[in-house]
Amino acid sequence: MRFVTLGVLLLSTACCTAPVAGSTPEPPAPQSPDGGVASGLHLDLNGIKQPKAEAPAAPVAPRTDHPYKPDHMFPLSADVELGTVEPLADIIDAQVAQGFRVVMLDINTDGGDVSAGMDFIRRMDNVRARGVKVVCVVHKALSMGAYILESACDERVAIDGALLMFHHSHGNGKLDGNADDLEDKAAELRVIDTALATRVLRRIKISKKEYYERIHRRDWYLSTVEALAIGAIDRVIPDGTGLPPIAELQ
Repeated sequence: MRFVTLGVLLLSTACCTAPVAGSTPEPPAPQSPDGGVASGLHLDLNGIKQPKAEAPAAPVAPRTDHPYKPDHMFPLSADVELGTVEPLADIIDAQVAQGFRVVMLDINTDGGDVSAGMDFIRRMDNVRARGVKVVCVVHKALSMGAYILESACDERVAIDGALLMFHHSHGNGKLDGNADDLEDKAAELRVIDTALATRVLRRIKISKKEYYERIHRRDWYLSTVEALAIGAIDRVIPDGTGLPPIAELQ
């Protein structure tokens, strides 16, 4: 009984594996190097295309001759706060890392926080220390915006009709406390005034005494005519004319 069952099984297997007339016969099983049939668990890696090794990135060449375009100018058009100037400084750092050797900053601000402004000036000092020129185009630079203009910019280009304003630093919010507390706060503000004045007086052509007289108990507004006369800006260009190629600004 066992022999009959085995014979039927062998006959059935042979029948099912026989080629059908007119069909394409299956290719022979691949041979292993020792002449046996290769196991299906062995992969032929010779036919697999291996990924090419990536070539090292070429060094970025400095860019100094690209023409003026809006996307090459970075706007400082909001209040000077950490939330606005810190991301702006990060973007400028990224552009410098890509090879830009001239940074164009569009200043159109009413000013803002002294601490944030001083931090932005420090970031621009670091950029300039790397051999990058900072060109500032000013439409409106009031309060801390004016101090950024004088402290962070190698070249200061004013649009005709631009406005600048300097004044004493102010305390934030309501000043509470007794006379001693208020005197301490006044002393802090005087230290800030001295730091800002030191920066400004490196650029403008008036004495320290005259500078303090002009900001004493008032806001000192400057037209482009007066700003150019005392060296607060370097040149004036007509509004709407755009800027020359950056290569000409170096």
